[in-house]
Amino acid sequence: MPKLSITLYTIEEVISKRTGLLMRSGDSEHWQKVILERVRHLNLSSKEEYYYLLVEDSKRSRLEWRTLTGLLTTGETYFFRDKGQFALLRNWILPELIEHKKSIRSLRLWSAGCSTGEEAYSIAILLHELLPQRKDWNTLILGTDINDKAIEKAKAGIYGQWSFRMINPEIQRRYFQKRKDEWEIDARIREMVKFQVGNLKENPFPDYTSDMHDIDIILCRNVFIYFNDEAIAIILKKILATLSEKGFLITGHGELHAMKIRGLQPIIFPESVVYQKISENKVSLRGEGLNQMLQGEAEAISKSSKKAIFKDEIATPLRLAIKEKRAETKIGKTTLPSLISEIRTLLDAGDYTAVVESVKDIIKRDPNNLNACCLLAETYANLGEYDRAVPICKKAIDIDATAVKPYFLLAHIVEAKGNIDEAKSLLKKVIYLDPAFIPAYLELGAIYDNENDSERARKMRLTAIDLIGSLHPEAVIEPYRDINAEELLRYVKKMIDSREK
Repeated sequence: MPKLSITLYTIEEVISKRTGLLMRSGDSEHWQKVILERVRHLNLSSKEEYYYLLVEDSKRSRLEWRTLTGLLTTGETYFFRDKGQFALLRNWILPELIEHKKSIRSLRLWSAGCSTGEEAYSIAILLHELLPQRKDWNTLILGTDINDKAIEKAKAGIYGQWSFRMINPEIQRRYFQKRKDEWEIDARIREMVKFQVGNLKENPFPDYTSDMHDIDIILCRNVFIYFNDEAIAIILKKILATLSEKGFLITGHGELHAMKIRGLQPIIFPESVVYQKISENKVSLRGEGLNQMLQGEAEAISKSSKKAIFKDEIATPLRLAIKEKRAETKIGKTTLPSLISEIRTLLDAGDYTAVVESVKDIIKRDPNNLNACCLLAETYANLGEYDRAVPICKKAIDIDATAVKPYFLLAHIVEAKGNIDEAKSLLKKVIYLDPAFIPAYLELGAIYDNENDSERARKMRLTAIDLIGSLHPEAVIEPYRDINAEELLRYVKKMIDSREK
Protein backbone atom coordinates (compact mmCIF):
# COMPACT_ATOMS: atom_id res chain seq x y z
CA MET A 1 0.00 0.00 0.00
CA PRO A 2 1.57 3.31 -1.08
CA LYS A 3 2.28 5.87 1.60
CA LEU A 4 0.29 9.11 1.72
CA SER A 5 1.82 12.39 0.65
CA ILE A 6 2.37 13.99 4.05
CA THR A 7 2.43 17.76 4.48
CA LEU A 8 2.45 19.91 7.60
CA TYR A 9 -1.21 20.63 6.90
CA THR A 10 -1.90 16.88 6.98
CA ILE A 11 -0.34 16.65 10.44
CA GLU A 12 -2.33 19.70 11.60
CA GLU A 13 -5.55 17.97 10.49
CA VAL A 14 -4.62 14.82 12.42
CA ILE A 15 -3.92 16.88 15.55
CA SER A 16 -7.22 18.76 15.26
CA LYS A 17 -9.22 15.57 14.69
CA ARG A 18 -7.55 13.65 17.52
CA THR A 19 -7.54 16.40 20.17
CA GLY A 20 -10.44 18.60 19.10
CA LEU A 21 -8.09 21.58 19.20
CA LEU A 22 -9.20 24.45 16.99
CA MET A 23 -6.51 25.98 14.84
CA ARG A 24 -7.48 29.62 15.15
CA SER A 25 -6.47 32.44 12.84
CA GLY A 26 -2.73 32.91 13.18
CA ASP A 27 -2.15 29.52 14.87
CA SER A 28 -0.82 27.67 11.81
CA GLU A 29 2.66 29.20 12.01
CA HIS A 30 2.90 28.29 15.71
CA TRP A 31 1.65 24.73 15.14
CA GLN A 32 4.09 24.16 12.29
CA LYS A 33 6.97 25.47 14.36
CA VAL A 34 6.07 23.10 17.22
CA ILE A 35 5.78 20.13 14.80
CA LEU A 36 9.18 20.80 13.22
CA GLU A 37 10.77 21.25 16.66
CA ARG A 38 9.37 17.85 17.71
CA VAL A 39 10.78 16.25 14.54
CA ARG A 40 14.23 17.61 15.42
CA HIS A 41 13.93 16.79 19.14
CA LEU A 42 13.03 13.15 18.39
CA ASN A 43 15.83 12.87 15.80
CA LEU A 44 13.36 11.84 13.11
CA SER A 45 14.33 11.99 9.47
CA SER A 46 11.24 13.81 8.21
CA LYS A 47 7.78 15.15 8.98
CA GLU A 48 6.42 11.99 7.32
CA GLU A 49 8.06 9.87 10.00
CA TYR A 50 6.54 12.10 12.66
CA TYR A 51 3.08 11.69 11.10
CA TYR A 52 3.33 7.89 11.26
CA LEU A 53 4.51 8.11 14.87
CA LEU A 54 1.35 10.07 15.73
CA VAL A 55 -1.07 7.69 14.00
CA GLU A 56 0.44 4.44 15.29
CA ASP A 57 -0.93 2.71 18.37
CA SER A 58 2.03 2.47 20.74
CA LYS A 59 3.26 3.68 24.10
CA ARG A 60 5.75 5.96 22.33
CA SER A 61 2.94 7.52 20.30
CA ARG A 62 0.78 8.10 23.39
CA LEU A 63 3.68 9.81 25.18
CA GLU A 64 4.27 12.03 22.17
CA TRP A 65 0.61 13.03 22.01
CA ARG A 66 0.80 14.04 25.66
CA THR A 67 3.87 16.20 25.03
CA LEU A 68 2.57 17.69 21.78
CA THR A 69 -0.83 18.67 23.12
CA GLY A 70 0.77 20.34 26.12
CA LEU A 71 2.99 22.42 23.84
CA LEU A 72 0.01 23.57 21.80
CA THR A 73 -2.08 24.62 24.80
CA THR A 74 0.42 26.12 27.23
CA GLY A 75 -1.28 28.94 29.15
CA GLU A 76 0.05 31.76 31.32
CA THR A 77 -1.87 32.61 34.46
CA TYR A 78 -1.62 34.26 37.88
CA PHE A 79 -3.37 34.20 41.24
CA PHE A 80 -6.99 35.43 41.40
CA ARG A 81 -7.04 36.06 37.66
CA ASP A 82 -10.38 37.72 36.81
CA LYS A 83 -11.31 39.67 39.92
CA GLY A 84 -14.98 39.72 38.99
CA GLN A 85 -15.39 35.96 38.84
CA PHE A 86 -13.46 35.41 42.07
CA ALA A 87 -15.58 38.07 43.80
CA LEU A 88 -18.64 36.21 42.51
CA LEU A 89 -17.31 32.93 43.92
CA ARG A 90 -16.57 34.43 47.31
CA ASN A 91 -19.65 36.60 47.69
CA TRP A 92 -22.37 34.42 46.21
CA ILE A 93 -21.68 31.00 44.75
CA LEU A 94 -19.52 29.46 47.49
CA PRO A 95 -21.64 30.83 50.37
CA GLU A 96 -24.79 29.51 48.65
CA LEU A 97 -23.19 26.09 48.15
CA ILE A 98 -21.89 25.93 51.71
CA GLU A 99 -25.37 26.69 53.01
CA HIS A 100 -26.96 24.20 50.62
CA LYS A 101 -24.52 21.40 51.49
CA LYS A 102 -24.22 21.94 55.25
CA SER A 103 -26.39 18.92 56.04
CA ILE A 104 -23.97 16.52 54.31
CA ARG A 105 -20.81 18.65 54.83
CA SER A 106 -19.33 17.81 51.45
CA LEU A 107 -17.96 20.20 48.82
CA ARG A 108 -16.18 19.22 45.59
CA LEU A 109 -14.49 21.72 43.25
CA TRP A 110 -12.56 21.14 40.01
CA SER A 111 -10.20 23.51 38.18
CA ALA A 112 -10.15 21.99 34.67
CA GLY A 113 -7.21 23.31 32.68
CA CYS A 114 -5.47 24.55 35.82
CA SER A 115 -2.10 25.21 34.12
CA THR A 116 0.54 25.68 36.84
CA GLY A 117 -1.96 25.69 39.69
CA GLU A 118 -2.59 29.34 40.50
CA GLU A 119 -6.34 29.03 39.91
CA ALA A 120 -6.73 25.90 42.04
CA TYR A 121 -4.76 27.42 44.92
CA SER A 122 -6.78 30.66 44.62
CA ILE A 123 -9.95 28.58 45.10
CA ALA A 124 -8.35 26.87 48.10
CA ILE A 125 -7.56 30.23 49.69
CA LEU A 126 -11.16 31.34 49.16
CA LEU A 127 -12.51 28.17 50.73
CA HIS A 128 -10.09 28.45 53.65
CA GLU A 129 -11.46 31.95 54.32
CA LEU A 130 -15.12 30.99 53.95
CA LEU A 131 -15.05 27.62 55.73
CA PRO A 132 -12.91 27.97 58.87
CA GLN A 133 -14.34 24.68 60.25
CA ARG A 134 -13.22 22.82 57.14
CA LYS A 135 -11.96 19.83 59.14
CA ASP A 136 -15.58 18.95 59.81
CA TRP A 137 -16.24 18.83 56.06
CA ASN A 138 -15.29 16.40 53.30
CA THR A 139 -13.78 18.79 50.75
CA LEU A 140 -12.02 18.20 47.44
CA ILE A 141 -10.26 20.72 45.21
CA LEU A 142 -9.02 19.01 42.06
CA GLY A 143 -6.71 20.61 39.49
CA THR A 144 -6.13 18.98 36.09
CA ASP A 145 -4.22 19.98 33.00
CA ILE A 146 -3.07 18.22 29.85
CA ASN A 147 0.46 19.58 30.31
CA ASP A 148 2.37 17.28 32.68
CA LYS A 149 5.14 19.84 33.23
CA ALA A 150 2.55 22.39 34.35
CA ILE A 151 1.12 19.85 36.80
CA GLU A 152 4.59 19.18 38.23
CA LYS A 153 4.99 22.91 38.90
CA ALA A 154 1.52 23.07 40.42
CA LYS A 155 2.33 20.25 42.83
CA ALA A 156 5.56 22.00 43.88
CA GLY A 157 3.57 25.14 44.77
CA ILE A 158 6.51 27.50 44.27
CA TYR A 159 5.97 30.70 42.28
CA GLY A 160 7.84 33.79 41.13
CA GLN A 161 6.65 37.30 41.89
CA TRP A 162 5.04 37.57 38.45
CA SER A 163 2.27 35.18 39.55
CA PHE A 164 1.20 37.70 42.21
CA ARG A 165 1.09 40.80 40.04
CA MET A 166 -2.65 41.47 40.35
CA ILE A 167 -3.44 40.50 43.96
CA ASN A 168 -3.51 42.12 47.37
CA PRO A 169 -0.01 41.82 48.92
CA GLU A 170 -1.67 40.80 52.20
CA ILE A 171 -2.86 37.54 50.60
CA GLN A 172 0.69 36.83 49.47
CA ARG A 173 2.10 37.48 52.94
CA ARG A 174 -0.63 35.44 54.62
CA TYR A 175 -0.51 32.30 52.48
CA PHE A 176 3.04 32.14 51.06
CA GLN A 177 6.52 31.92 52.51
CA LYS A 178 9.48 33.66 50.86
CA ARG A 179 12.12 31.27 49.50
CA LYS A 180 14.96 33.45 48.14
CA ASP A 181 13.46 34.98 44.97
CA GLU A 182 10.34 32.83 45.01
CA TRP A 183 7.28 32.17 47.16
CA GLU A 184 6.05 28.79 48.42
CA ILE A 185 2.38 28.10 49.10
CA ASP A 186 1.52 27.44 52.73
CA ALA A 187 1.24 23.71 53.55
CA ARG A 188 -2.32 24.12 54.86
CA ILE A 189 -3.40 25.41 51.43
CA ARG A 190 -1.32 22.92 49.44
CA GLU A 191 -2.87 19.97 51.22
CA MET A 192 -6.33 21.13 50.17
CA VAL A 193 -5.58 20.62 46.45
CA LYS A 194 -5.04 17.44 44.45
CA PHE A 195 -3.37 17.75 41.02
CA GLN A 196 -3.31 15.25 38.18
CA VAL A 197 -2.75 15.17 34.42
CA GLY A 198 -6.01 15.11 32.47
CA ASN A 199 -7.24 15.41 28.89
CA LEU A 200 -10.75 16.86 28.69
CA LYS A 201 -11.52 15.39 25.28
CA GLU A 202 -9.82 12.00 25.53
CA ASN A 203 -10.31 11.02 29.19
CA PRO A 204 -13.62 9.49 30.30
CA PHE A 205 -15.48 11.32 33.04
CA PRO A 206 -17.34 11.17 35.32
CA ASP A 207 -14.90 8.61 36.68
CA TYR A 208 -15.97 6.88 39.89
CA THR A 209 -12.58 5.18 40.28
CA SER A 210 -11.08 8.62 40.86
CA ASP A 211 -12.31 11.91 42.30
CA MET A 212 -13.78 13.17 39.04
CA HIS A 213 -17.48 12.85 39.85
CA ASP A 214 -20.28 14.72 41.66
CA ILE A 215 -18.47 18.04 41.36
CA ASP A 216 -20.20 21.11 42.79
CA ILE A 217 -18.23 23.74 40.85
CA ILE A 218 -16.21 23.17 37.68
CA LEU A 219 -14.03 26.06 36.58
CA CYS A 220 -13.08 25.60 32.93
CA ARG A 221 -11.90 29.07 32.02
CA ASN A 222 -10.10 30.08 28.82
CA VAL A 223 -9.99 26.42 27.79
CA PHE A 224 -12.83 26.17 25.28
CA ILE A 225 -11.17 28.78 23.06
CA TYR A 226 -8.71 26.03 22.08
CA PHE A 227 -11.40 23.57 20.94
CA ASN A 228 -13.61 23.21 17.87
CA ASP A 229 -17.40 23.02 18.23
CA GLU A 230 -17.51 19.22 18.00
CA ALA A 231 -14.98 18.83 20.81
CA ILE A 232 -16.76 21.46 22.94
CA ALA A 233 -20.04 19.53 22.61
CA ILE A 234 -18.32 16.29 23.70
CA ILE A 235 -16.65 17.97 26.69
CA LEU A 236 -19.83 19.75 27.78
CA LYS A 237 -21.77 16.48 27.74
CA LYS A 238 -19.17 14.92 30.04
CA ILE A 239 -19.07 18.01 32.28
CA LEU A 240 -22.87 17.90 32.65
CA ALA A 241 -22.68 14.26 33.75
CA THR A 242 -19.86 15.09 36.19
CA LEU A 243 -21.60 18.01 37.91
CA SER A 244 -23.62 17.39 41.03
CA GLU A 245 -27.30 18.35 40.93
CA LYS A 246 -27.49 22.16 40.81
CA GLY A 247 -23.69 22.33 40.43
CA PHE A 248 -22.04 25.22 38.60
CA LEU A 249 -19.87 25.51 35.49
CA ILE A 250 -17.79 28.71 35.25
CA THR A 251 -16.10 29.44 31.91
CA GLY A 252 -14.14 32.30 30.42
CA HIS A 253 -16.30 35.26 29.42
CA GLY A 254 -18.18 34.62 26.19
CA GLU A 255 -16.56 31.23 25.54
CA LEU A 256 -19.91 29.43 25.19
CA HIS A 257 -21.84 32.38 23.77
CA ALA A 258 -23.06 30.60 20.60
CA MET A 259 -23.35 27.09 22.06
CA LYS A 260 -26.63 25.29 22.76
CA ILE A 261 -26.20 23.75 26.21
CA ARG A 262 -28.91 21.33 27.27
CA GLY A 263 -29.14 20.73 31.00
CA LEU A 264 -27.19 23.87 31.92
CA GLN A 265 -29.08 27.05 32.74
CA PRO A 266 -27.20 30.35 32.26
CA ILE A 267 -27.42 32.66 35.28
CA ILE A 268 -26.50 36.30 34.73
CA PHE A 269 -24.59 38.03 37.51
CA PRO A 270 -23.08 41.52 37.20
CA GLU A 271 -19.62 39.91 37.33
CA SER A 272 -20.16 37.07 34.85
CA VAL A 273 -22.50 34.54 33.29
CA VAL A 274 -22.30 31.12 34.97
CA TYR A 275 -24.10 27.88 34.16
CA GLN A 276 -26.04 25.76 36.65
CA LYS A 277 -27.04 22.14 36.17
CA ILE A 278 -30.79 21.93 36.29
CA SER A 279 -33.46 19.26 36.55
CA GLU A 280 -36.68 19.51 34.56
CA ASN A 281 -38.31 21.87 37.04
CA LYS A 282 -35.37 24.31 36.66
CA VAL A 283 -35.15 25.19 40.36
CA SER A 284 -32.06 27.28 41.16
CA LEU A 285 -29.92 26.65 44.24
CA ARG A 286 -31.71 28.10 47.31
CA GLY A 287 -32.95 31.02 45.26
CA GLU A 288 -32.85 34.19 47.33
CA GLY A 289 -29.46 35.58 46.34
CA LEU A 290 -29.42 34.08 42.86
CA ASN A 291 -32.89 35.29 41.94
CA GLN A 292 -32.06 38.77 43.15
CA MET A 293 -29.03 38.81 40.88
CA LEU A 294 -31.05 37.49 37.95
CA GLN A 295 -33.50 40.34 38.38
CA GLY A 296 -30.59 42.79 38.46
CA GLU A 297 -31.71 44.46 41.67
CA ALA A 298 -29.44 47.32 42.66
CA GLU A 299 -29.65 46.29 46.31
CA ALA A 300 -28.22 42.86 45.56
CA ILE A 301 -25.39 44.32 43.48
CA SER A 302 -24.56 46.74 46.25
CA LYS A 303 -24.54 43.88 48.76
CA SER A 304 -22.12 41.97 46.56
CA SER A 305 -19.81 44.95 46.22
CA LYS A 306 -19.71 45.53 49.99
CA LYS A 307 -18.15 42.10 50.31
CA ALA A 308 -15.15 43.06 48.18
CA ILE A 309 -12.70 40.18 48.19
CA PHE A 310 -10.44 40.32 51.28
CA LYS A 311 -10.76 44.12 51.38
CA ASP A 312 -13.98 44.99 53.22
CA GLU A 313 -11.99 47.09 55.67
CA ILE A 314 -10.91 49.36 52.78
CA ALA A 315 -14.00 49.51 50.61
CA THR A 316 -16.78 50.61 52.99
CA PRO A 317 -15.18 53.68 54.65
CA LEU A 318 -13.52 54.75 51.41
CA ARG A 319 -16.83 54.65 49.55
CA LEU A 320 -18.32 57.11 52.09
CA ALA A 321 -15.31 59.38 51.79
CA ILE A 322 -15.55 59.40 48.00
CA LYS A 323 -19.25 60.31 48.12
CA GLU A 324 -18.31 63.34 50.21
CA LYS A 325 -15.48 64.22 47.81
CA ARG A 326 -17.83 63.96 44.81
CA ALA A 327 -20.13 66.50 46.48
CA GLU A 328 -17.19 68.78 47.22
CA THR A 329 -15.90 68.48 43.67
CA LYS A 330 -19.18 69.80 42.30
CA ILE A 331 -18.63 73.10 44.08
CA GLY A 332 -14.92 73.26 43.37
CA LYS A 333 -13.55 72.40 46.81
CA THR A 334 -11.36 69.52 45.61
CA THR A 335 -9.64 68.42 42.41
CA LEU A 336 -10.61 65.65 40.03
CA PRO A 337 -7.12 64.04 40.06
CA SER A 338 -7.35 63.63 43.83
CA LEU A 339 -10.80 62.06 43.52
CA ILE A 340 -9.73 59.72 40.70
CA SER A 341 -6.78 58.52 42.79
CA GLU A 342 -9.15 57.53 45.60
CA ILE A 343 -11.55 55.85 43.17
CA ARG A 344 -8.59 53.80 41.94
CA THR A 345 -8.13 52.55 45.51
CA LEU A 346 -11.79 51.62 45.57
CA LEU A 347 -11.37 49.71 42.29
CA ASP A 348 -8.42 47.81 43.76
CA ALA A 349 -10.67 46.93 46.73
CA GLY A 350 -13.20 45.42 44.33
CA ASP A 351 -16.12 47.78 45.07
CA TYR A 352 -17.19 47.90 41.43
CA THR A 353 -20.66 49.38 42.00
CA ALA A 354 -19.23 52.42 43.81
CA VAL A 355 -16.53 52.85 41.13
CA VAL A 356 -19.05 52.85 38.28
CA GLU A 357 -21.31 55.27 40.15
CA SER A 358 -18.44 57.65 40.94
CA VAL A 359 -16.75 57.55 37.53
CA LYS A 360 -19.99 58.03 35.60
CA ASP A 361 -20.62 61.11 37.71
CA ILE A 362 -17.20 62.49 36.74
CA ILE A 363 -17.69 61.69 33.04
CA LYS A 364 -21.04 63.51 33.10
CA ARG A 365 -19.28 66.68 34.16
CA ASP A 366 -16.10 66.09 32.17
CA PRO A 367 -16.82 63.81 29.14
CA ASN A 368 -13.22 64.01 27.94
CA ASN A 369 -11.60 62.91 31.19
CA LEU A 370 -9.19 60.23 29.98
CA ASN A 371 -8.42 58.76 33.41
CA ALA A 372 -12.09 58.45 34.30
CA CYS A 373 -12.79 56.61 31.03
CA CYS A 374 -9.88 54.24 31.67
CA LEU A 375 -11.11 53.53 35.21
CA LEU A 376 -14.59 52.73 33.91
CA ALA A 377 -13.24 50.49 31.15
CA GLU A 378 -10.98 48.65 33.63
CA THR A 379 -13.91 48.13 35.99
CA TYR A 380 -16.06 46.59 33.27
CA ALA A 381 -13.11 44.45 32.17
CA ASN A 382 -12.65 43.17 35.75
CA LEU A 383 -16.34 42.27 35.77
CA GLY A 384 -15.93 40.42 32.47
CA GLU A 385 -18.25 42.86 30.70
CA TYR A 386 -15.93 43.15 27.72
CA ASP A 387 -18.64 44.43 25.36
CA ARG A 388 -19.01 47.46 27.64
CA ALA A 389 -15.28 47.90 28.25
CA VAL A 390 -14.21 47.89 24.57
CA PRO A 391 -16.18 50.98 23.41
CA ILE A 392 -15.03 52.92 26.47
CA CYS A 393 -11.41 52.05 25.63
CA LYS A 394 -12.04 53.29 22.10
CA LYS A 395 -13.61 56.47 23.45
CA ALA A 396 -10.47 57.01 25.56
CA ILE A 397 -8.37 56.55 22.43
CA ASP A 398 -10.51 59.15 20.63
CA ILE A 399 -9.87 61.55 23.52
CA ASP A 400 -6.10 61.06 23.25
CA ALA A 401 -4.79 58.84 20.45
CA THR A 402 -1.28 58.99 21.94
CA ALA A 403 -2.20 57.71 25.42
CA VAL A 404 -0.92 54.18 26.00
CA LYS A 405 -3.24 53.18 28.88
CA PRO A 406 -6.38 52.50 26.79
CA TYR A 407 -4.41 50.55 24.17
CA PHE A 408 -2.78 48.45 26.90
CA LEU A 409 -6.12 47.72 28.58
CA LEU A 410 -7.71 46.88 25.23
CA ALA A 411 -4.85 44.45 24.53
CA HIS A 412 -5.66 42.59 27.78
CA ILE A 413 -9.36 42.44 26.90
CA VAL A 414 -8.89 41.03 23.40
CA GLU A 415 -6.31 38.53 24.71
CA ALA A 416 -8.85 37.33 27.30
CA LYS A 417 -11.32 36.86 24.44
CA GLY A 418 -8.80 34.72 22.58
CA ASN A 419 -7.77 37.29 19.92
CA ILE A 420 -4.04 36.85 20.36
CA ASP A 421 -2.99 38.46 17.08
CA GLU A 422 -4.98 41.60 17.88
CA ALA A 423 -3.48 41.67 21.38
CA LYS A 424 0.03 41.55 19.92
CA SER A 425 -0.82 44.32 17.48
CA LEU A 426 -2.13 46.56 20.25
CA LEU A 427 0.91 45.93 22.47
CA LYS A 428 3.19 46.82 19.56
CA LYS A 429 1.17 50.03 19.18
CA VAL A 430 1.82 50.79 22.85
CA ILE A 431 5.56 50.33 22.33
CA TYR A 432 5.45 52.57 19.26
CA LEU A 433 3.73 55.32 21.26
CA ASP A 434 5.94 54.88 24.33
CA PRO A 435 9.14 52.87 23.76
CA ALA A 436 9.81 52.98 27.53
CA PHE A 437 6.50 51.35 28.55
CA ILE A 438 7.86 48.28 30.34
CA PRO A 439 4.61 46.29 30.83
CA ALA A 440 4.04 46.08 27.05
CA TYR A 441 7.38 44.30 26.57
CA LEU A 442 6.65 41.89 29.42
CA GLU A 443 3.14 41.07 28.20
CA LEU A 444 4.38 40.57 24.63
CA GLY A 445 7.13 38.34 25.99
CA ALA A 446 4.52 36.21 27.79
CA ILE A 447 2.48 35.85 24.58
CA TYR A 448 5.55 34.86 22.56
CA ASP A 449 6.46 32.39 25.30
CA ASN A 450 3.03 30.77 24.99
CA GLU A 451 3.61 30.51 21.24
CA ASN A 452 7.01 28.88 21.84
CA ASP A 453 8.67 31.80 20.07
CA SER A 454 11.56 31.86 22.51
CA GLU A 455 13.72 34.23 20.44
CA ARG A 456 11.11 37.02 20.38
CA ALA A 457 10.16 36.41 24.01
CA ARG A 458 13.82 36.78 25.03
CA LYS A 459 14.20 39.97 22.98
CA MET A 460 11.16 41.55 24.68
CA ARG A 461 12.44 40.64 28.15
CA LEU A 462 15.97 41.87 27.51
CA THR A 463 14.56 45.23 26.46
CA ALA A 464 12.43 45.28 29.62
CA ILE A 465 15.55 44.53 31.70
CA ASP A 466 17.37 47.51 30.19
CA LEU A 467 14.44 49.80 30.94
CA ILE A 468 13.87 48.51 34.48
CA GLY A 469 17.59 48.84 35.22
CA SER A 470 17.39 52.58 34.61
CA LEU A 471 14.79 53.05 37.36
CA HIS A 472 15.21 53.52 41.10
CA PRO A 473 15.08 50.10 42.84
CA GLU A 474 12.00 51.11 44.86
CA ALA A 475 10.12 52.50 41.86
CA VAL A 476 6.65 51.04 41.20
CA ILE A 477 5.78 50.23 37.60
CA GLU A 478 2.08 50.56 36.80
CA PRO A 479 -0.03 48.46 36.68
CA TYR A 480 2.18 46.14 38.77
CA ARG A 481 1.66 48.00 42.01
CA ASP A 482 2.56 45.08 44.27
CA ILE A 483 6.17 44.74 43.11
CA ASN A 484 9.02 47.26 42.94
CA ALA A 485 11.57 47.69 40.15
CA GLU A 486 14.32 45.75 41.94
CA GLU A 487 12.06 42.72 42.49
CA LEU A 488 10.72 42.84 38.94
CA LEU A 489 14.22 43.08 37.48
CA ARG A 490 15.36 40.05 39.46
CA TYR A 491 12.33 38.07 38.37
CA VAL A 492 12.62 38.88 34.64
CA LYS A 493 16.33 37.93 34.69
CA LYS A 494 15.47 34.64 36.34
CA MET A 495 12.75 34.03 33.76
CA ILE A 496 15.26 34.42 30.92
CA ASP A 497 17.81 32.17 32.67
CA SER A 498 15.22 29.41 33.21
CA ARG A 499 14.26 29.46 29.50
CA GLU A 500 17.90 29.10 28.44
CA LYS A 501 18.67 26.03 30.59
